[in-house]
Amino acid sequence: MNSMLGSTAELAVLIKLKDELTGPLNNIDRSLTGLNTKAATVSGGLSKIGGGLALGAERVAVGLIAVGGTLVTVAAKSTEAAATYQSAMELIHTQAGATQAEVDTMGVSLLALAPKVGTSATELAAGLYHIESAGKRGAVALEALTIAAEGAKVGQSDLEETATALEGALNTGISGTESMSAAMGTLNGIVGSGNMRMADLTGAIATGILPTAKSMGLTLTDVGAALADMTDQGIPAVDAATRLRMTFSL
Repeated sequence: MNSMLGSTAELAVLIKLKDELTGPLNNIDRSLTGLNTKAATVSGGLSKIGGGLALGAERVAVGLIAVGGTLVTVAAKSTEAAATYQSAMELIHTQAGATQAEVDTMGVSLLALAPKVGTSATELAAGLYHIESAGKRGAVALEALTIAAEGAKVGQSDLEETATALEGALNTGISGTESMSAAMGTLNGIVGSGNMRMADLTGAIATGILPTAKSMGLTLTDVGAALADMTDQGIPAVDAATRLRMTFSL
């Protein structure tokens, strides 16, 4: 009987809380709906970069569950985003060769950069992985990532693919890559001129066409113009790059 009374009292309290919180929770829920791309940034800002990141988000999730059911889904997504972001940053340390100090510093920088370029921190981390893998560190890596993020927005392309294409071009030292921003502009121009997407251009660069073209005295624009013309004729970018590279070698 006492157990039943206790359950009834708890139910009454929960109903009262739900009535009082329905309006505010709905307003918060509507506001959060438009912030999906910033989920990792919001989650990441709740605690320090590193081991406490996911734990902090989990505590927030528990707190939201205690307040009411409306935000449970949002809290779960927030926790998941925090864990994904933490994992992406850890890869930069374990696979890209960056020190833990570099990862911690860049982690803070990415959280600040995300709202400026309109890209989630997790996407930025994925792009940074390729830049750090190529040996860039600190301010230079952040500059390359920023330019890649801006280029991805302009070209409506995937950031990770864009960062890979940019870094691939920069590392060859071919004429036209002296400036990161100029190189990014040329890469977007190549995609826009030809029948391809950034992923196709990334695949074309991976064939090794740029170092071969450089040895022949050609520029990034020269190669891009040839790729654009060939893809406009229906030749896949990778096939076009392979044929051009073999022609240069001959």
